[in-house]
Amino acid sequence: MTGTGNYTGGQFSSFGGLDLSSDGSIIPALSTPGTHVVTYTIAATTEYPMVQATTNVIILPVIIPDFAPMPPFCVGEPVPVLPTVSNNGV
Repeated sequence: MTGTGNYTGGQFSSFGGLDLSSDGSIIPALSTPGTHVVTYTIAATTEYPMVQATTNVIILPVIIPDFAPMPPFCVGEPVPVLPTVSNNGV
């Protein structure tokens, strides 16, 4: 379901935790992690039958970095080197 202007005049829908706006925009922070099916439906007319296109969207869980606390240090002492990667790989 990609391409500018390829899908017009229809309606996006999804069920089960995907925050989906009427224009098809997804807000991952407000959606439940997992695989969601998005359907785009163009209603039938007197000339053409109803058309549906579907695609899967995967929302990954938010990973919060976990850093070990820094040991105390005093004025004039060298500051400990901060890690560039957290303990859980973020």
